[in-house]
Amino acid sequence: MKFRLLLILTIFVGSMISGCESDSSNTDHQSGTSKTAITLDSKSYQDAVYNRPGGNGASFTISKVRRDGNMLKIDVTYQGGCKIHSFKLKWDGIALFTDPPTIPLILTHQSNGDECTDKVNETLYFDLTKLTSNQDLLNKAVIVVQNGTSMDEKAEENETVSVSSDPF
Repeated sequence: MKFRLLLILTIFVGSMISGCESDSSNTDHQSGTSKTAITLDSKSYQDAVYNRPGGNGASFTISKVRRDGNMLKIDVTYQGGCKIHSFKLKWDGIALFTDPPTIPLILTHQSNGDECTDKVNETLYFDLTKLTSNQDLLNKAVIVVQNGTSMDEKAEENETVSVSSDPF
């Protein structure tokens, strides 16, 4: 019994000491052509923002961003088709206090050496609760996704979420 209590206490204290930065990178979805991860990490987000355009992996386009509850769906197009591609959605944890609030995210893409040139159209899925447990913020905020390889960005097309004048 003492061992379990000590183990639980050690895990709790270790998580408290680990610091404010959180790399909550989780694989959310894998389809036949790509896998996705979502990360809450200020340094990773800032690095991705400062490396655009041209950085952050292989080029791609974002054609549509939409939300279904807490699931963010991003339609992308890229060249490939022979290997599994990796997409990572990054956030620094800062919501802009606009009306409604805005959550700026950046999407990066790794082709993993895929030299095929087929045009791939795909919908990527990301669970927004992996970024924040603040459901009120998620319900009210507009999500803006920046393309990590260009200066393009897309705001979610959100017909089902009502917008309130109260930012939180």
